[in-house]
Amino acid sequence: MTVEGSQWLYKNKDRGMLAAAASLGSIMLWDVDEGLAQIDKYQWSENINVKAGAMLGFGLASTGVTSDVDPAWALLAEQLDTNEPLVKMAAVMGLGFAYSGSRREDLAENLTPIVVDTEAGSLALSALASVSLALVFVGTGNTDIKDIIMATIQERQEVGLGG
Repeated sequence: MTVEGSQWLYKNKDRGMLAAAASLGSIMLWDVDEGLAQIDKYQWSENINVKAGAMLGFGLASTGVTSDVDPAWALLAEQLDTNEPLVKMAAVMGLGFAYSGSRREDLAENLTPIVVDTEAGSLALSALASVSLALVFVGTGNTDIKDIIMATIQERQEVGLGG
């Protein structure tokens, strides 16, 4: 699957390419150095599905791995500001995968504005950011995270789930 020069990923269509690129993260689970190197070329693709798949792959390959260099953060955080919704959603979920159970407050600071943005943000993006926050703080009983998610759900219900 990871043979150099192979075009296997592009034999799929649309979301199939996204899933194929993301699957590299599962194949390379916990092997951050090799995994990120294998996935890296796909983050530069012109195809949005492939690029989004790379973001998910980065997160999956980095799940549960701690590093002083923090490569998952370096690769995924910059995509939180992209104008491409699919890539942004994939980066948000990639962060959730990479840092699940880590209790990292800096992720709460970066993902919370995405959760609560009922004006410009889409419902899907807000929901995925909520799931990512839940993954990061799983098992902690963090009431601040719970309260943020619940308040956003209630606010969205009041405005008809806008987005």
